[in-house]
Amino acid sequence: MTRRQLSLRLLSITRRVLPPLAASIVARVVFLMIGVCLFALGGWAVASLAAGTSAWSIPVIIVCAVVLSLLKGGARYLEQFAGHFVAFHCLAMLRNYFYDQLEPQAPAGTDRLDSGDIMNRVTKDIDRVEVFFAHTLAPVTTAIIVPILTLVWMGTSVSWAVAAVLGPFLVVVGAIIPFLGSGATARAARELRDARGALAAHVTDSVQGVREVLAFGAQERREAEMDDIEARIDSGLGVQGRWIALRRGLNQAAVAAGIVTVAMVAGTLLLTPIFRALGSYEPVWSDAWIFTGSLLATYGMARGWVEFWLIWVAVDLVGVPLLWSAGYYATSLMYVFYGCFTLVGFFVWWRTRNLEAQKTRVQTQFPDVTVEVTDVQKGRA
Repeated sequence: MTRRQLSLRLLSITRRVLPPLAASIVARVVFLMIGVCLFALGGWAVASLAAGTSAWSIPVIIVCAVVLSLLKGGARYLEQFAGHFVAFHCLAMLRNYFYDQLEPQAPAGTDRLDSGDIMNRVTKDIDRVEVFFAHTLAPVTTAIIVPILTLVWMGTSVSWAVAAVLGPFLVVVGAIIPFLGSGATARAARELRDARGALAAHVTDSVQGVREVLAFGAQERREAEMDDIEARIDSGLGVQGRWIALRRGLNQAAVAAGIVTVAMVAGTLLLTPIFRALGSYEPVWSDAWIFTGSLLATYGMARGWVEFWLIWVAVDLVGVPLLWSAGYYATSLMYVFYGCFTLVGFFVWWRTRNLEAQKTRVQTQFPDVTVEVTDVQKGRA
């Protein structure tokens, strides 16, 4: 069964809770769009107040920001409440459905199944469905709706040039990165499901038949089987972990690059006429680019963001040719060295952040279950 068929099957079984699920999706769309509005409000307020063209006073802008923030929090709460309401009700419905399908098959249809595997399916496998309803369906839906709405709003309200700059980043984040390694992770997920079912069955059989295992001296064989199952689980987790880490890193890089690029282009478009009116030398857009990049890089440095190093590189890419063309050769060469050092700083900070993330990562392992049985021949345990 493919992912699409499985998703449709889950939705058909749980169709009674689809209205609150739709409410969760709508609330998430509102939550994300309010976030976009807050970002746009801040940029517009700074640019318009600096140019003296704002029709709103600072108190009005602050009140609007506060109201939008409260609405954003309310939408987030509604999304989480409705999503988990649907998820937990679906868990109950799926367990009832599982039992209704399994009960008519007993005992002939269930004798060939391991009790541990059945228990694993009715508990852990169904518990994972909560992730589909609470953390997958709404994000996937909004990942399609929100970018389209953002591009349309940005094109009609700001500039279609800015929307054209943002569009490729959204395509990369939404349509390319999520599907990297999808075949390998799907195979690893199937292997993990089978291995975990085998693990549950192995532990159940070993605990229930511990006397027989000890009586026939099968401890080493059972331990070897357990090691094989754990090796399969480690292999599957390793494949999934590598692809997840790659997708997450590429996604963060693409999102950061998209935000920075849009902010740089938008700031340049807004500040170019202002700088021209102030008498800046041509090319005026380069001054606006350097000014916008310097502000963003300084803000990112104050926040401790790794990506701010790349903004300085973008500033140098425009500043160095400008200085060279103006005859400031020594200064341009100095900024070339600055650009090299910023690249070094980016990789150093990026490596340090990854090491810190690894230190704080919590890993869970299967418990070492040890059953001690003494003097089996005399029947004492």
